Amino acid sequence: MNLIFKAVALLLLLLTTACNETANTPKTEKTQVFKTQIDALEKSKQVEQVLQDSAQQQRQEADKQTQ
Repeated sequence: MNLIFKAVALLLLLLTTACNETANTPKTEKTQVFKTQIDALEKSKQVEQVLQDSAQQQRQEADKQTQ
């Protein structure tokens, strides 16, 4: 009886360990899926900053000419 209990407990332990989803899913894929979108977003933010700086410089030059 004791041997059967140990065998069943070991079997349940193995089954629950084998069904663990976190061991099967690679973690690097999750970050790489959105990498291209994140890179594009960062690049667009940089372009926006360049455009804003250019617009501010044009405004300053226009203000100097009107004075």
